[in-house]
Amino acid sequence: MRVAMLTTRWAEDLDAPTGGVEAVLASLVPALLRVQPDLDLHVVHCPAKERATRKLGAPAFTLHQLPGRVSGIYRFRPFSPRRRIEDFIAELRPDVVHVQTVPFLFDGRRCPAVLTVHGMRERDALFETCVAPWLRSWTLGRIERAARATYRHIIALTGYAAQYLRAHTGGRLHFVPNPVDEGFFAVRREEAGPCIVFVGRVRILKNIHGLIEAVGLLARDGVECTLRLAGPLESAAYGERLRGLVQRWRLEGRVEFLGNLDRPALREAMRTARCLVLPSFQENAPMVVSEAGAMGIPAVAAAVGGAPEMVAHGYSGFLVDPRSPASIAAGLKPLLLDASLAATFGERARDLAQVYHPDAVARQTLAVYETVAEEFRSR
Repeated sequence: MRVAMLTTRWAEDLDAPTGGVEAVLASLVPALLRVQPDLDLHVVHCPAKERATRKLGAPAFTLHQLPGRVSGIYRFRPFSPRRRIEDFIAELRPDVVHVQTVPFLFDGRRCPAVLTVHGMRERDALFETCVAPWLRSWTLGRIERAARATYRHIIALTGYAAQYLRAHTGGRLHFVPNPVDEGFFAVRREEAGPCIVFVGRVRILKNIHGLIEAVGLLARDGVECTLRLAGPLESAAYGERLRGLVQRWRLEGRVEFLGNLDRPALREAMRTARCLVLPSFQENAPMVVSEAGAMGIPAVAAAVGGAPEMVAHGYSGFLVDPRSPASIAAGLKPLLLDASLAATFGERARDLAQVYHPDAVARQTLAVYETVAEEFRSR
């Protein structure tokens, strides 16, 4: 079977993806070839800096890099990249096209295709720092829904995503989670005290301001803890707001801004934490929760989007209300006060995380490919 996997994000070093779709592909591509070594896999990366084709890995896959100019309007609709992509894939003649990017970069009616929906950008847009987030959300929603409707097969990462997509797509939905890098399964949690770690982009959507207030409430109640924020800062203005909160709650020395970390450094920062926290206002299938689980780290996550499907409340972690710093603090407190409870929850999280092992995800993905190709052959 020949498969073309389309993406706008690709890590030149598969051992050091920056996160998101890059991290997904860095785990999924090798796993697909481990499970089915004779798979004729072609990764199509567009836009890239220059045109290139080369073989990578063992078993090998082919990486095709297509150049393209991306303007600001590309955030709403494609211009030159789409025509270039569709012409190239027509020449490649794959049995299945797996779209791992924004849906409007390819017309799902052109050939047997499956789309993985990594996020609902129209919902995320409501928490962006722009003049009229509701207008951006409405515009993105119109464009994204129309593009998704061209696909006969769609991979939903969570039941939350499936419920949302079912309302405006006529395609068949498949449940396949994102894979977790094997490196996370190889590292075991070795905590170094009541340390909380957050991983992700430091932005309003992730509710870091509410998290810092929650840590302030814990400190006021005499609960010892430190908070480590691992991820790039979205804007200088938001950074100033967060530092102001740190000063207001007198948390100097308790809150660390680690910045963007590569994968080894990230795993090290997580390894010594007592728990992970993710108090976002909106999430689809937060990979950091499954990555933490693979390491045996319990999670305290907002009860939004797909997170409640990934954290078993009171069993492997706690679910909280992101709009209430007091709720976030209440979810963190039991784990911070009881190291043995955190260890027990962490082991349960590790057991639950086995469904995210890349080989397990690869087998499910290959089954979807067979379904898509067989449907097309039987027409």
